[in-house]
Amino acid sequence: MVREMDAAEIQEVKQKIVEAGKYILEKGLVHGKSGNISVRIDENRVAITPSALPYPLITPEAILILDLEGNIVEGDFNPSSEAKMHLSIYKARPDVNSVVHTHSVYGSALACCRKRIPVFLDEAVPTLGGAIEVSEYGTPGSFELADGVAKAVGQNNAALVANHGVVACGPTLEKAMHNVEFVERIAKMYIMAKMVGEPINLSDDVIAMEREIFEALNR
Repeated sequence: MVREMDAAEIQEVKQKIVEAGKYILEKGLVHGKSGNISVRIDENRVAITPSALPYPLITPEAILILDLEGNIVEGDFNPSSEAKMHLSIYKARPDVNSVVHTHSVYGSALACCRKRIPVFLDEAVPTLGGAIEVSEYGTPGSFELADGVAKAVGQNNAALVANHGVVACGPTLEKAMHNVEFVERIAKMYIMAKMVGEPINLSDDVIAMEREIFEALNR
């Protein structure tokens, strides 16, 4: 259960989202107006970035608050075009309190090839929960995309959005940001490993052991 925030706490969340947006732009995980960020405020509301507004121009006042059905509770802008995707993940995962969607280069390259990233690296399971799956294709902003992404994420912390980009989530904004950066790093490693040879995937026993670490870290 998420404790309901007061006005000052909500304002702080909005400021953190603004800073996170500038960070992913600076790190090259998004370009222009692409990508979006959200944080769960309570059981029924989330704060989310606006649509079609460049990150340098986003202020805390521009961050919207939506209910879980996508209705605008607060805000003068249109919400992110991928709000449905964020809300679909929140509905499926009560443990998730933040979602970050990027168009990072290496992750998006694999998403365009619809290539999942198997568990070939020890860090992957404790950080993300397991393999990074690819969603079924859905047109941008559609319920099909939203449902497909939530299914691809499953009980893990990330997925590739087919022909589109990357999504990562976590119990906090900080962890969701770390996870989305990690997806780009592991995507780059996977592509480079494939250039050298065939990456050796970890055994089921090792994955199961490391999954226990993941569960402990995400409680």
